[in-house]
Amino acid sequence: PEQKRNSRLWVMWYYLQERRHSRGWHWWKTLLGLLYDPIHAVCVTAVLQKIVLDQICDPSVEGNKPLELFAVGLGQFASTALLRWGDKVATENRGRTGGTRMVHRQQ
Repeated sequence: PEQKRNSRLWVMWYYLQERRHSRGWHWWKTLLGLLYDPIHAVCVTAVLQKIVLDQICDPSVEGNKPLELFAVGLGQFASTALLRWGDKVATENRGRTGGTRMVHRQQ
């Protein structure tokens, strides 16, 4: 629409929609693969390290320390495996040139 061409927000919105339509399912898989990286780095790793330092390493806290440490290690391993899978999915589905540059070369 004519009235939306001067708005940077709408130009970006239509650009992203055009990219999504041109890439199809690959766009969604790339997006999901890239979205887990900050979750792993900020949320999962920080929370697991906090649990290790506050609960498992504190001698005044009761509990089965080896089992708790194993569970935290297993959680970190699962999160790292999911991070690796997301990276692999994003790399395989983003396209040969990163997914967006090829269209600009064709115009």
